[in-house]
Amino acid sequence: MRIKPPCIPCLLGDSYNTICMSTEDEELRLKALSEVLAELSKRIPERPTPGSLNTRLYRIVKRVTGVEDPYREKKKLSNKVAKRVVDHIRKNLDSIEDDLLRFKEAVSYAIAGNMIDFGIPSHRLNMEKLDEEVEKVKGRGLAIDDTEEIFKAARGAKVVYLIDNAGEAVFDGLLVRELKRLGAEVVVVAKGGPVSNDATLEDAVDAGLGELADRLATTGKDAVGLGLPDVNPELMSLLKSANLIISKGQGNLEDLTEIEGDVGRPVAYLLNVKCDIIAGFLGVKKGDAVAKLSKPRA
Repeated sequence: MRIKPPCIPCLLGDSYNTICMSTEDEELRLKALSEVLAELSKRIPERPTPGSLNTRLYRIVKRVTGVEDPYREKKKLSNKVAKRVVDHIRKNLDSIEDDLLRFKEAVSYAIAGNMIDFGIPSHRLNMEKLDEEVEKVKGRGLAIDDTEEIFKAARGAKVVYLIDNAGEAVFDGLLVRELKRLGAEVVVVAKGGPVSNDATLEDAVDAGLGELADRLATTGKDAVGLGLPDVNPELMSLLKSANLIISKGQGNLEDLTEIEGDVGRPVAYLLNVKCDIIAGFLGVKKGDAVAKLSKPRA
């Protein structure tokens, strides 16, 4: 998915928020903003994906401010708060005997966890009331609900699970558990370095995914999404070896939809729709929750 005009103010707002988190020095903030604006002006005509352009902007902010991971403490807090909420949910899931119903509940909670996102300026979340926020999102249901097809595709499959944000990754653990119950081999893929509040390998381990998945891997890059335009060869090989790819969040969707034909594997897109552009792309409304299975063309 390529950038559209409304993406630009969103990317700029995200960069500004990250700059302000990274430094209080006004001159340094202006320098970082100046370079961000210059990069935007240079790259917009190329029509990159939002994630690939945002990655360039994050790297500029890191270089200019000298702060490698401004979201580090927010990510730790997100995991901590999410663990408290998930403990209660896990007990409820374990009381459900029907495999499909339990799987559907785990998918819904994994999607609800996608609300933990600090990289979209217009998106608001009260972490102090995360339990209420999650139940509110889950209670709306799914605007696109392919969970039964995903359930069938996951049984005994090799699953590559592309996680998105810290905190959200704790909720992903609920779904990874269900995938394992279905006999799936699960490889969880985190980001290869700090970018926004996306989960790195360190964050994934802190979220408990190292104990649940068969293996942890990374995208190999400090990039939003998959690191387009050049996906790490090891990641591409991993994607092509899967029977099912689970893609969490908007950034992974923006990149993966560009290379679905090359990957040639079924993809389950699980996300909360946080902007009108993604809503239009999926044919839903902003605020909707989606579990969409995309199959390769024969």
